[in-house]
Amino acid sequence: EIAEQIDAVQRRVAALHHEIRSSQADRADLRRQVADQRRQTNEWWEWHMARLPQYHEELQKLRSAEAVSSSMSRNVEESRELLRNRKLDEEAAKADLAKAREDLQQNELQVEKFLGLVEEYEEQQRQLAQRAQLLPEQADKIQQVQRFAQRLEEAQEIKRELASE
Repeated sequence: EIAEQIDAVQRRVAALHHEIRSSQADRADLRRQVADQRRQTNEWWEWHMARLPQYHEELQKLRSAEAVSSSMSRNVEESRELLRNRKLDEEAAKADLAKAREDLQQNELQVEKFLGLVEEYEEQQRQLAQRAQLLPEQADKIQQVQRFAQRLEEAQEIKRELASE
C-alpha cells in the first residue's frame, strides 16, 4: 500500500514537472508574442497618427489589437500564477513522498523486530520441547512456555497493528 502511494506520488511529481516545463515554454512564447505585438502597435500608431483623418477605421483595428494584447498579458499573469501553484503542488508532493518513505522505513523496522521476536520464540519453543522430553516433571518449564506464548501474542498484536496501518 505504501509502495503504491509512493508510486502515485512519484507519478504525480513527474506529471507536475511536465506541466511546469510546458507552462514555462508557453509563458516564454506568450511573452515573445506580447513584446512583438507591443512593438508593432507602437510603429503602427506613429505611422497612422500622421494620417489619422483618413484612417479612422484603422484606428478601431488598433484598439482591437490592444485588447488582444491586454488579454494576452492577463494570460501571462494567469500562467505565472499557475506555475506558482504547480511549484507548491510539487513541493507538497515531495513532502508527501518523503513522509511515505519515512513511514515505510519505520514499518520495515517494526516488521524486522517482529520477525526477530518470532524467531526468538520459535527457538525457545524448540529448547523447551527438548527440555520437556528430558525432564517432563519440571513445572518451571511450563511457566517458560507460558511466558513465550504471551510474547508471541504480543508479537502478533504488533503484526496486526502493522497490517492495519
